[in-house]
Amino acid sequence: MDISDRNSLIIEANRRLEHAKCNHRRLVMIYAGVMALVMALASGAIWLLQNQIGSTGGLQGIGMRSLLETASTVLQLASTALLPFWTMGYVLCILGVIRGSRMEPKDLLGGFQRFAPLLRLNLYRVFKYLILGMLCLYPSIMVYLMTPLANPVMEILEPLVQNATDTTQMMAMMDEATAMAVTEAMMPWMAVYGLMFLLLAAPLYYRLRMADYILLDNPKLGAMQAVRLSTLLTLRKRMQLFLLDLRFWWFYLGLGLCAAVCYLPLMLSWFGIMLPLWADYACYGGYLVLQFGLIVASQNKVEATWAVAYEALSQEQKG
Repeated sequence: MDISDRNSLIIEANRRLEHAKCNHRRLVMIYAGVMALVMALASGAIWLLQNQIGSTGGLQGIGMRSLLETASTVLQLASTALLPFWTMGYVLCILGVIRGSRMEPKDLLGGFQRFAPLLRLNLYRVFKYLILGMLCLYPSIMVYLMTPLANPVMEILEPLVQNATDTTQMMAMMDEATAMAVTEAMMPWMAVYGLMFLLLAAPLYYRLRMADYILLDNPKLGAMQAVRLSTLLTLRKRMQLFLLDLRFWWFYLGLGLCAAVCYLPLMLSWFGIMLPLWADYACYGGYLVLQFGLIVASQNKVEATWAVAYEALSQEQKG
């Protein structure tokens, strides 16, 4: 099967889901439910810890505050770091489903059973993206400064530059209102930086797009071997993989709208609209419910299509 025929990939994925030997809908419900539960419990625990930190005052409470802040940070990092392995277990289950295997809920733990190679692969990705981010800093700043986009910032900083002898003194003279104005005026630079980063990161993303499937399919392979094989599988196919992703624009848009619900209080604060504290929790709860519904309704189709694409690329490579 040719991955350039995206309609055939989607039709084949739907056909295999319909003839699955197990209840794939139950698998995605368990996956989405556990993810929402972990996120809710972690957020609730962090909220309780932050409230406890606020109630410990004075010099005698310094040790307790430090301990509670550490616990809050560790809890947040742990939930963020472990959920991707839970997701990989779900991807492994869908890969088994489209191959006709009878997958069980316990198979959702497959990502944790491949913890070490998947962790190395994720660290490799993070390192690559950090390098790209650093490479984009200087050219984006130069583009920003050499265009009229920087004029608002220059107008704000001009009085400070005239009255200060060095950068340290200028920063000391900057009050909170000026700092906020500078931040807002630098939004065009952030847009330029983001565009440069996306242009460089997109090819890397699709070059590594099949590395997860390779490691799930062959757990004895190392992370770097999976990177090399993914590079071979996606050679001259990355634009087609990008176009395949575009076929599911509605799914990614839905995830973006769910995230917008989560960050609605923050976005409204940019316009001077402050919501009460209970609205923050209501928005976060709405985000979890909406995300759960979207994943249960649609993610099996998306993941099954990508699993079929991985099989098609693998067969083509073997041929």
